[in-house]
Parts: sequence; structure tokens; C-alpha cells
Amino acid sequence: YNLAKIEDAREAFTRMFQLLEIALSINKSYISAWRLGGQVLVDKGSPDEAIAWLQRALSVSGLEQSSELHFLLGCALHHADKLEDALHEYFIVAAAEPDNYQVKSNIGAAFQLLGKAPEAIAYYQAALPHLPHDCGIRNNYGALLGTMGRKEEEIEWLRAALEICPDME
Repeated sequence: YNLAKIEDAREAFTRMFQLLEIALSINKSYISAWRLGGQVLVDKGSPDEAIAWLQRALSVSGLEQSSELHFLLGCALHHADKLEDALHEYFIVAAAEPDNYQVKSNIGAAFQLLGKAPEAIAYYQAALPHLPHDCGIRNNYGALLGTMGRKEEEIEWLRAALEICPDME
């Protein structure tokens, strides 16, 4: 596993996954190995591979209730535009971790993409006070307000996002 982390840092992902598979052949319940592989696949923009990896992880006895793995699976499904499935995973995390405001932000984003503005607003408003340095949620919330015709509020939230992340596109 530690060698896999080194290969991750070197961006030698093929070798990293070979090493993760070796670690998992020794201990199939090694959550850190599953988490690293899932996170790399989500970050690389390989949602289908991430979904398969994380579903495999969650099928291992003892890991099926892992909030971390369900959150990553939700993110992978979200990136694959499987929003209803992503929400299912996010709600598993939210039930286990009611104070997980990042998952509330992601639920808001999924609802926003599904065109469910009232639900999105409720989740964004629950998460915003707890994520003071998150430019993404401010950007999404502002964009949502803009689509609802609330242009002045949109500008206010987009400015707040740019203050946190001046290089945001």
C-alpha cells in the first residue's frame, strides 16, 4: 500500500493499481487501499472505472457500511451523470453522518442538475455556513439563484466564490 501511495504521487497509476491489487490480495478489507484507488479514479475523471472499483469495494464484507466509500461512489456516479444513483449514495452518507456538510453540498448540486431548485437550495443553505472556504458551493448556489431570476443574489454569491478562488473558471 505504501508503495502504491508513492506511485500515486509519481502519477504512475498503472503501477499504483497493480500494487493496490497486491495489497488487497493480502487483505481484501484494507479500506485505505480501496479508498486510494477510488479517489484516484474519481479525480482522474474515470467515473465508470471508479464506479466499478467502489462497487467492488462495497461488496467486501465489513466495508458495505463505509461512509467514505459510499461518498466516493456518489461522486463517481455524479460525474457519470447518474444523479439519482448518486443521491442514493449521498443519502447513505448523510444518514450515517448528519454533520457531513460536504455531502449536503453534493446533494444540493445533484438536485440542482436534476432541476429541483427548492431541494437544492435547502441543502446548499444547510451546508454554506459550515463550508466557509468552499468556492464551489458558492458558485453553484449563485448560479442556481441566477437561473431563478435572482440576479443580484447570484452576483453576490459568485463574487464570494471568486474571493475564495480567484482563478476559478
